[in-house]
Amino acid sequence: MVGVAGVRGGVYGDGGRWRGVLFAASEVDEWKIMPFNAILSGFAYFVLGSSYWGRMYAIAAAFFVVAFVMLLDIRWATLEYGATWVVSLTMIGLHLRHLGRRQEADRHPR
Repeated sequence: MVGVAGVRGGVYGDGGRWRGVLFAASEVDEWKIMPFNAILSGFAYFVLGSSYWGRMYAIAAAFFVVAFVMLLDIRWATLEYGATWVVSLTMIGLHLRHLGRRQEADRHPR
């Protein structure tokens, strides 16, 4: 029987190590692929737009625009990508908070 310490890391725990191996093998700096990451993030939000919340389409469009802006000056790519994530996740969090308050108000009318 293997203890918890023996299985620590598991399948997902080694993600950083494998990412390092991938970038070392391809000799690509991680910040140079930020526009590609932004496009992938935009596609993910675009897929969520139809089933979750219509404003996800706007978030997807923001990621697509940021991917283009990153190509203008790659030095700012990490900041632009991070800022886009912060804004998008804040929007989603505020939306979920609003839905929770509305559900609570419906559950306990005055």
